[in-house]
Amino acid sequence: MSTEQIVVMGGSLLDNAAIGTNHGSGNGGQVIIQNGTLPFGTDDVIVITVENVRAGEVTGSSRIVGMKVYDNAAAYVNGETLYTYGPMNPGQSANIQGDLSGLGDTYLRFNANVLVSSDGGPRLNNVILAPGVDLTQLNPPVRIDHRSDTDDDGDGVTERAGDGNFNIGNNHFALEEIAAAVCFTQGTRIDTPEGPRLIEELAAGDLVHTLDHGPQPIRWIGSRRVAACGALAPVVIRAGALGNLRDLRVSPNHRMLLRGPMAEMLFGERDVLVAAKHLVNDTTIRRAGGGEVTYFHMLFDSHQIVFAEACPTESLYPGAEALRSVSDAARREILLLFPELATADGTQALARYELTAWEAQTLCHAG
Repeated sequence: MSTEQIVVMGGSLLDNAAIGTNHGSGNGGQVIIQNGTLPFGTDDVIVITVENVRAGEVTGSSRIVGMKVYDNAAAYVNGETLYTYGPMNPGQSANIQGDLSGLGDTYLRFNANVLVSSDGGPRLNNVILAPGVDLTQLNPPVRIDHRSDTDDDGDGVTERAGDGNFNIGNNHFALEEIAAAVCFTQGTRIDTPEGPRLIEELAAGDLVHTLDHGPQPIRWIGSRRVAACGALAPVVIRAGALGNLRDLRVSPNHRMLLRGPMAEMLFGERDVLVAAKHLVNDTTIRRAGGGEVTYFHMLFDSHQIVFAEACPTESLYPGAEALRSVSDAARREILLLFPELATADGTQALARYELTAWEAQTLCHAG
């Protein structure tokens, strides 16, 4: 038995849902989900610690002993915890509902009222999660088969035949979204001592201009191609909207540097980082879905402010959670460069103060 983590997006987790079952439908029966509330934001990342996991499967005898919530994918990559939940009393754990109503290959329900937040998180009662399922739309009710063959890595190939136990491989739904947390798109020009260069032409060891520390060498750079839809659709920042010389396309959670007296007046910081998705105004900054997009990660020794199309923006944060945002091969490569990430606690400081969604809205409306 091992201890594992379940990673799920906030839009796939409900509290106090009305749960029904139909033993005669679907594959091995179906759970029927109605009503309920979203305790966290739809793009929050929830990480649930589970003990007694058998060969990657959560069973009725597994124990849920903790939970961390991150405000978005970028916060998860950067190790910035929003809420931390632990047992109310030492030795307690959240019980898993081990029948059709609470345990299937792609869904899990547990009694969360024994888990309490140490930092102001909402109280939880009876939680159900279904990675990759949109639980914000429950009319008609959501129906999920008890047994479902699962694709552990999202490559379209079934790795496990359905047996009714929750599969840790379901994490790939959230990790695909997290993978696009802090990325530039192919064709973006990055400012270097040699002049602007396309990001796809850069390699480890190349120097890139940074705002705080001058030219810095790239320690690692990688890319992945994904469908440009939903949470993975890029944000297009039209030329001039943020001082950029050309149109700039970044991942939704990629944070842009905003500077000015209004930020200092509101938040006590002249420079602030704001996720691109919080700047969307449907005119000069908008989401652009459709087709596919190639996203690039760029990693330095520390979190840096670089210039993309002459616009200041962030690099990938070198924290422990960044390892989850890349492929297995890239993870191994990064650990060779940064072996300390295998045990790091992700407490390295960000290059600038990051605004929450509501803070970003306040700044945009004030400006």
